[in-house]
This record gives sequence, C-alpha cells and structure tokens, in this order.
Amino acid sequence: MTALICVCGPDGAGKSTVAAMLPALLAPLTSRVFAHEHPGPCTPWAAATCYAAQRAEVASRMALGLEPALVIADRWAFCAEANALTRGDDAAYDLALLEYENLPRPALVVVIDAPDDVLAARRPDASKAERCARQVYRDPVVLARWGAVVVSAEGDAREVAWRVARLVMDVVAREAPGDGR
Repeated sequence: MTALICVCGPDGAGKSTVAAMLPALLAPLTSRVFAHEHPGPCTPWAAATCYAAQRAEVASRMALGLEPALVIADRWAFCAEANALTRGDDAAYDLALLEYENLPRPALVVVIDAPDDVLAARRPDASKAERCARQVYRDPVVLARWGAVVVSAEGDAREVAWRVARLVMDVVAREAPGDGR
C-alpha cells in the first residue's frame, strides 16, 4: 500500500523545493517525489488536462503496486481546484471534482504558505491569478474540506522540509498496520 502525501500552496511558498528535499529526509520510508512535468506553451485548459493525466498515471501505478511505500506529490488535484476557483473556470473545476472522485485520497495534505510580503519577495512576477490563489489556500472552509495542515514557509527551506517530514512520519506511524489504535 502506498501512502500519498500532497504538498500544495501558493506560488513562491517553496512547494517544489520542500518536496524535493523530503525523500532524503524520509529515506527509510522509501519515498519518491511525483512532480508534474510542464506541458510547455499551451492554454490553461490544455495544461489542466495534461496535469490530470499525469496524476491519473501515478494513481494507476499506485493501484498496481508499482510505486514505493510513500509518494510525495508536488501538487495534486487540490492545486487544480485552487487554480480553477481563482480563474472562475467551471470546466477546470469540474475536472478537479472528477479527479477527487477517482484519485486516491492522500494520507496527508500539506499547504505551505507565507505572508503576502514574503511571497511577493520570492515571486515578484506573480500574475494576478497567482496572487488571488493565495486566498484559496488560506480559506478555512477549503482547507477543512481538503483535511489540510498548514505549514509556514517562513525561514530556511531545510527547516520547513523538516517540519513537513515530521508530519509525514507522524501520519505514517499512525497508519502503520498493527499499531493497535
């Protein structure tokens, strides 16, 4: 059985940086990072369907037992939902809902976030949609629906990665077979 850990959050929060650090920190748990491959220049809808296909491939591999015990997803359907809500794109939102019904449920959803001034310093070129998406990642109703844990992105990336790694270890220990709880 593969445990899926999803790392989400606004642009500039350090999702990819933290996700890339996690396998080394979680090596005893045999983890790997799934990161979306950008489809190149295309419309937002084409990108959304490309990312959905990539997530479906990982889900299929998990179902077949072809993935390690722990998969760290650098973005998942939650990010698709946040982008669709920000852009008011009903078709992309419907696609995100379809993914929720068909993709495996993550054992942990981590939203990495920082104050707007920190994010602005890291991503001064952020688009209006990217800046608006920050509010989706901070919406308590959305976070509760996702079952997300928010981790502050302020400070050194290694410390942020360690905070996330500790959360992952807690979840894995709690879900381990035969722990009697």
